[in-house]
Amino acid sequence: MTYLTCTSSLLLVLAVIGAAGGAADNANSGITTKGFGKMADGRAIELYNLTNSHGMRVAITNYGGIVVSIVVPDRSGKPGDVVLLR
Repeated sequence: MTYLTCTSSLLLVLAVIGAAGGAADNANSGITTKGFGKMADGRAIELYNLTNSHGMRVAITNYGGIVVSIVVPDRSGKPGDVVLLR
């Protein structure tokens, strides 16, 4: 996947999280990155963690835009990961 496709994927997820967040306080929202590994040629693979103020979190790599985790609260507010690729 190209860099442009990965960036587009991240922007799409940000838009979805932002739309789901509504007009809530953004104090607990944001994007963080951390190392996730290295490719065979030595380039770093990063994990982008996107969070909104409603407890929703998405973790996506910059290696193909792979969705590693999507955490959303259930009816009672308990967060759970809904990604089945484990």
